[in-house]
Amino acid sequence: MTPDERTYLCWHCASEQGLAREIDPTTLMNSEYQLGKFVKHTVVDPIFKLAGVFKDPEVSTYEKWVVNSVASGCVVLTPNRTHAYVFVASQQVGVTYKHGSFHTAADAVKVVLPTSPVRVHAYPISSHVIAAKKCAKCGRPVAG
Repeated sequence: MTPDERTYLCWHCASEQGLAREIDPTTLMNSEYQLGKFVKHTVVDPIFKLAGVFKDPEVSTYEKWVVNSVASGCVVLTPNRTHAYVFVASQQVGVTYKHGSFHTAADAVKVVLPTSPVRVHAYPISSHVIAAKKCAKCGRPVAG
């Protein structure tokens, strides 16, 4: 799927549709899958072709980014009816690496698989991914 096939909702419109919600941060390490994703996104490892890595590897910081993203981020909807959250942090939260080498700074957080209590996880991305996107419902910028 290409990014052009995705639909974006601003926080306000996502809230109206019940997509902006709370998440219990204590559930973010409930499975081996989630623990593996936490390690992948907090430790630089060249085995990964592409990985966003948080600059602060503390569990409490990771939990804060997930909670903020789900509660306040815009929503990215895919054609197969799944969604993710993107929260523009307005500060550097991490970096993206390709094969262990620096690629770009990350100033946003993406939370994926938010409806799965054993797979939901987050990683840092660059806000340029959503910078020019408009809300499909109201037309406002989603990164605003």
